[in-house]
Order: sequence, then structure tokens, then C-alpha cells
Amino acid sequence: MPKKALVAKPKPPKVVRKKTSKKADSKQPKAVKPIKPTAKRSVLFKKANRLPIRPGLYAWLDDHGTPIYVGRAKNIRKRAKQHLKPGKSDKDVARFSEKAQRPVYKYVQQPSYAHKLEKIAVRAYKPGYNKNLFF
Repeated sequence: MPKKALVAKPKPPKVVRKKTSKKADSKQPKAVKPIKPTAKRSVLFKKANRLPIRPGLYAWLDDHGTPIYVGRAKNIRKRAKQHLKPGKSDKDVARFSEKAQRPVYKYVQQPSYAHKLEKIAVRAYKPGYNKNLFF
């Protein structure tokens, strides 16, 4: 039998690994800290400042876009801000500001029409912060 010639197997290519530093680890996303109720309240207060000084219907929406409160007012901006000011119960204001994400409004000039629209909206959405006035 003929002798087998020893053939050198090719070596696998070297893998060059980059050295990781501590700075590279710090670029990883960190857990998002929840916003403090007072900080969130100030953000909501700024959003309420953008509302018009007109009569109409307004609603505070949660993060899913469903109304948590529906109301009507002669001055929408002033009334929407009242929900965020501490008054009788700071706990209620804190709970409200935790759930509320943004205000929306509809300009309505006639008070009777605004009352009807509010009644329809409260019956349709059944917001948690509205009292059972229209059921």
C-alpha cells in the first residue's frame, strides 16, 4: 500500500474580536423610569393651555384613546385646567393625572346643543370619572 501523504489542513481564519469597554455597556437601553405624578401633571397642564378659550365640549383621553372624562364649559381651557389643580382631594387629582394623556375638544356655541352632545358622549363611552348623571 502506498503511503498517504500528509496534507496540512488549512487553519480557520482568525476571528478578530473587539475589546468591549465599560462605555459600550452604558449605551444599552436603560429601563424607562415612570414619570412622577407632579411632573406628568405639569405636562398635562401645558397641553390644557393649548385649548381654546371658547365654549364647547371637551374630553380627557387615556393612553388607548378612550375618554376618561367628558364635560362641557363656557371656557374650555379654564375648565380643563381645573381637573389638574389640587383641591379637595390630592389623591383624586393624582389618580386622574396618572390616567389622562391628552385633552380633546369640540367647539359648540349653543349651550343646549353642548348639553345634548355631552349626554350622548357620556352614555356612549361611560367614562370612569363622570358621575352617573345621564344613565
